[in-house]
Amino acid sequence: MQISWSTLIESDNLKIQQIKDLLKNISQSCKYDKTLYTQLINQEETLLSKRYTDPDSLTNDQIDFYDSATDSLLTDLTLFYEKTHATTCCLSCDSLEKRIDSLTNEVATLRRKYDNYTEEYNALIIQQKEALSTIKSEYKNLKPRQLFSPM
Repeated sequence: MQISWSTLIESDNLKIQQIKDLLKNISQSCKYDKTLYTQLINQEETLLSKRYTDPDSLTNDQIDFYDSATDSLLTDLTLFYEKTHATTCCLSCDSLEKRIDSLTNEVATLRRKYDNYTEEYNALIIQQKEALSTIKSEYKNLKPRQLFSPM
């Protein structure tokens, strides 16, 4: 479960880095709307502060809040990308844009994998609550974890 969580976060971190790189490359190679660029930089810079921090404190509200902020950034980034005609003025931008799309499409699969492990964990701690508490006293305090998919 922890490895699945880490993979999900690493993929998201990589996507954010790719967004930074795309914006930087556009700013260095293309004519662009500076106001929109600044808005995108601000959205990207604040995105991590909106993300859920760990699986123990994950809530539906955090998921929705982060997903909304991410979707907004990606929508605005796509409009900016098209408006600047980055395909014609930035040699590396197309590959960065495709990588961002690929990482975005990967989110559902990574979340599903995490949910599968978490469902097994949740079932185990519910079904084996008494047996676990005899192994270690702190195990009696284990609680089911939040899933990304609706329960």
